[in-house]
Amino acid sequence: MLKCRVRASGVSAWGLSAWLLIVPGVSRAELDLDPDVEIARRHFEEGTRRYERGEYAQAIVEFEEARRLSPRPAFDYNIARCQDRAEQLTAAIESYERFIAASDAASGDVSSARARVALLRSRLAERERRAAAVITAPRPGVRLGLAPPIAVGAIAVATLAVGAGLYASVTPGFDRCRAMADRLSYCSDTELDTLEVRDRAGLGLLIAGGVIAAGDLVLWTLWGRARRASGVDARPLTWLPRSGPGR
Repeated sequence: MLKCRVRASGVSAWGLSAWLLIVPGVSRAELDLDPDVEIARRHFEEGTRRYERGEYAQAIVEFEEARRLSPRPAFDYNIARCQDRAEQLTAAIESYERFIAASDAASGDVSSARARVALLRSRLAERERRAAAVITAPRPGVRLGLAPPIAVGAIAVATLAVGAGLYASVTPGFDRCRAMADRLSYCSDTELDTLEVRDRAGLGLLIAGGVIAAGDLVLWTLWGRARRASGVDARPLTWLPRSGPGR
């Protein structure tokens, strides 16, 4: 069973004990004369029920409303307990410190709150260190080695060579057909069709080779940038996953 943390004067006034919460001290006269105190008491009781059920967000709402109606340091402590259990570290520290600033320095509750603040500050600092480590940690780059640009370059050269060969091979044929036409003797339709197909194929391969060569230039540019960005690791980067104990 959890031990109740309450102020003796508050227990008799409001007749309520809250697990690990502080019951704000209030006199019977205050309850009779100030309606806000009575409303604040109801919000405190609802907040306590929410707290005991682990509904910390709703408990915070109730305690904050109670504090608005009847400002008392105890409400800051109770709000801090909810924020603490909800792992809202920064908010919990602020609420504990408001309670400490407004309470008797010799109080045991203040000592407990101070100890909790010190612990939460250390946890918050550790959380920030971990977050900073994640942000500053070097990200593994996409490795781009020499193989892709060399392979693409070879394909570009081969495509251009075949295209140039086809395109050049039809020139004598067309010249011969033109010479025959001058003598009123013409090439057959089949021969002309073959020459045109080879001409278009050669031209298409030349265009494709040019596009592939442009892509290869992009790969070489990326490879150069990746190598410069690698810093201490000056090895060529590669797309392919490395395997084996020495790689």
